[in-house]
Amino acid sequence: MGFIGNDHSRPAVVDGYSAYAALASGDVAGAWFLLQNVGESDPAPCRYNKALCLLAAGRYEESLQMSRSVFRSLTEGVPQKPFDPTGDVLVKASGRDGPPRPMPASLPSCNPTYAGVQARWLLAVCLLAAGYKEEAASVSSPLERYSIKPVWNGDE
Repeated sequence: MGFIGNDHSRPAVVDGYSAYAALASGDVAGAWFLLQNVGESDPAPCRYNKALCLLAAGRYEESLQMSRSVFRSLTEGVPQKPFDPTGDVLVKASGRDGPPRPMPASLPSCNPTYAGVQARWLLAVCLLAAGYKEEAASVSSPLERYSIKPVWNGDE
């Protein structure tokens, strides 16, 4: 028995805003329910947030694959200009003591560098979680100028 009007012949539309809200409130299971069918052709914020869900579930290689996809789409061909992250949401959200934070359903179009930095941070965290420490160090080195150090303590 399904919901009234539930047409299984059409794929469900990914609701990025609801998934973001679920992750932001700590409801990883709810976010996963919304994001489980997200693939390479879906918007970067949905793929980013799916990577966070996979990371939280301990599915490190899958999270790494998704984060690589996000990183490529947000940085390749996009000029990455320096910006001052002091007081920015990214710095607050990527605190060393807290869990990874979700990406808003729509990226700040005025600053593609913000999204690129956030994608680089996620890629570095996924690399650390999957055990690729040398590659993580290489990927995260540009983050040092913003005093951002990706840390993974998920297995402790």
